[in-house]
Amino acid sequence: MHVALLSVLALVPAPHVERLGHRDYRVRAAAQRALASWGRLALPALERAAQSHPSAEVRARCACLLRPYAYELADRDSRAVLPSRWPRLPWIDPGCIGGSHHFFGAATPGDAAPDWPRWREATRLWVRSQLLQRRPRAEIVRTLDELAGAERDWIIRWGANYSPAITLPKGY
Repeated sequence: MHVALLSVLALVPAPHVERLGHRDYRVRAAAQRALASWGRLALPALERAAQSHPSAEVRARCACLLRPYAYELADRDSRAVLPSRWPRLPWIDPGCIGGSHHFFGAATPGDAAPDWPRWREATRLWVRSQLLQRRPRAEIVRTLDELAGAERDWIIRWGANYSPAITLPKGY
């Protein structure tokens, strides 16, 4: 029952999305108000239309309706962007963000073990910021691949010096 109700609710914003491109301004404005009143329920239809609708007017109005949810959507999407050849988000040393991509200077065997979860969360927040800046996903993934390579090299060079040893993920 709940699945059927959700599928019906997913279809309801669709006619309003189509009306965003109507030739009459009043119809377009009414459709925009109706979609805004749907709130988060309209997000899937708005995202689809903002990316692939043939009408530039509809794409622009959908993008406008999505703006209040930009941080929420970027946060959601940042959890789905991963390097192409690494099973997890690579490390970024939060103290080194902003300059180069050499983020592993502080993590040498003489130091205490770095705070890996905090570093991976820093990477996720960096991905989120890139999505908010509308950087192409391919560019973000390329940088994540570079970071993953640096993490792999670091583990090979220094990982055995920690107790317990830091090892590569299985298959890598």
